[in-house]
Amino acid sequence: MDDKAKIFQHLQARLLSVNDDEDKESRNELEKQIALARIFLRAEKKYDELRMQANARQKDPKLLK
Repeated sequence: MDDKAKIFQHLQARLLSVNDDEDKESRNELEKQIALARIFLRAEKKYDELRMQANARQKDPKLLK
């Protein structure tokens, strides 16, 4: 597992440990961080997929059609 995925899992674990009633502000901040981490991980995955496709097209001109 890469470092970014570990950070995401750590944030989720912290969120689960925060009681809703005790610290609403901390919980809201953690929820925002998790949402941003999720968006970043998805975007990074999509970028890697597109980069691999572009590299494959460069190696095989038939894929350009």
